Amino acid sequence: MTYKTMLRVAASVVLLSTLLMTAHLPAQTRAAEPVTLELWTPENREADVAAMKALIASFEASHPDVKVNMTLTSWEDHFTRIQAAAKGGTMPDILYTWAPATGGLYQQGLIITLNDLWKTLGEKNFGPGPKLEVSDGQGNYFGVPIYGYLHVLYYRTDWFKAAGLKAPDTIADFMAAAEKLTTADHKGVQLYTRGFDSYYVMDLFTSNGVEPLDKDGNVTINTPNAVEVLNDIKTINDNKWTPDGWTAQNMDDAKLAFMNGSAAMLINSTSFLNTMATDNPKAFDYISIVPIPKGKGTMRGWAGNAQFAVSSQSKHPDLAKEFLAYWFKPDVYSEYMGSTVLGFIPLYLPVAQDPKFLELPRIKPLADAYKGGIQAGAQGGPILGAEHGPNVVTFQAYNEMLYAQMAEKLYNGETAEAVAAWAEQELQRMKTENQAGEPTATEQSQ
Repeated sequence: MTYKTMLRVAASVVLLSTLLMTAHLPAQTRAAEPVTLELWTPENREADVAAMKALIASFEASHPDVKVNMTLTSWEDHFTRIQAAAKGGTMPDILYTWAPATGGLYQQGLIITLNDLWKTLGEKNFGPGPKLEVSDGQGNYFGVPIYGYLHVLYYRTDWFKAAGLKAPDTIADFMAAAEKLTTADHKGVQLYTRGFDSYYVMDLFTSNGVEPLDKDGNVTINTPNAVEVLNDIKTINDNKWTPDGWTAQNMDDAKLAFMNGSAAMLINSTSFLNTMATDNPKAFDYISIVPIPKGKGTMRGWAGNAQFAVSSQSKHPDLAKEFLAYWFKPDVYSEYMGSTVLGFIPLYLPVAQDPKFLELPRIKPLADAYKGGIQAGAQGGPILGAEHGPNVVTFQAYNEMLYAQMAEKLYNGETAEAVAAWAEQELQRMKTENQAGEPTATEQSQ
């Protein structure tokens, strides 16, 4: 069902189906005049803005006494605006956020628990990674994962086929392919490090069962599993299975190089699909994706995702939750995911695992790639360090580019053991600083 069709359906029928889905949520007291929900998001790409407007129009048609006002912030000032609004008591009802900052907002008391909403949606309907990123580890949920920009392995299907190789399933497969597919014409794998973009270090750590902190908050990054991953990265560098100068490249540089034939593999997010569709659609003939290769862990790479939360300053929290519940009605969610930015992968399994989703007009040409992304969403983990709930150290490690520094140290010739020991010291320093009363995660981001 399209949004245009939904808008033609009698409001009473649509309203009835919505109320049935959200029947257990606390009843919302309606005002005589329309109630306005304020929603903030920095996602300003044209496709998502259009999809959001259609979603809001559909919700308003079924809730004639409600208006949803969407405000576009920017990626640079989103959390700055939230912090300023919090101090002034003017936070929006619903806000877009992402890990690890979502946990920081929860620790500050700026967003509320959504356990009743999760009861409606069903825990079983999401993979482990997206769930863990919005859970406090004590059974409470403080956000909902809307879509995934999941970390996956892109690979050249033509080169793999010519070499008689299958897509890598394990880290050992990944290393063997990096060696075999390094030729005079291209390298085996495209690495990158500049800025915040050494996600592949975090992804391989997750796949190999590395946790920076244990459930009691102890620093646990210096382990044989961590050293094993660092030795693999060092091996790729030292054997020149990746292009020279990779530490000067960020994620976007790596995408461009990969599309131009620099290497046979690239670890990146599924949002790269949108870049390929825009800049080089023919690439889909010879590039596909699979989940991050598995190692000794139980989850594969980072299941990065966009999250929405309800402000603790909302005047209409139950209605805000009703809006989020409406978003996850299968027809509504499928229509939204089929029209938003290509490469945003559905995380709600009743839609993600429905074959009809892959038949949607914009999705069907990319069905094979979406299958890999959906599989990654079901098997991926939370952002590294958030395995046991939100903590400030996780954010600070990300904010200080700890993992990028680890990769650069390997590039400069340090041993894997030395780099793991250095990371252990750095995380211990961050932990000590925060125990001494350093700012919370979202405060540190400003």
